[in-house]
Amino acid sequence: MLAPAGRAQDQVFLTPEEALAEVFPEGRYFQHDTLRFLPEELEAAKQVLRRTEPLDSMLVVTRVYNAEGQFLGYA
Repeated sequence: MLAPAGRAQDQVFLTPEEALAEVFPEGRYFQHDTLRFLPEELEAAKQVLRRTEPLDSMLVVTRVYNAEGQFLGYA
């Protein structure tokens, strides 16, 4: 199916900061951790996930905390 001309450009995407604020409105402190995976770890993950396309060897995980320092979740 084809989209009408110009429709793809009508989409508005959130910035990472906007997305975090929407999902975690009480979030005040953010800890970003970069995880790097070895080739054999990526291959094992592809098998478990039943994916054929390549996976990224790096993943940024953000831990979110409120103003009191209570952990709210991961993004």
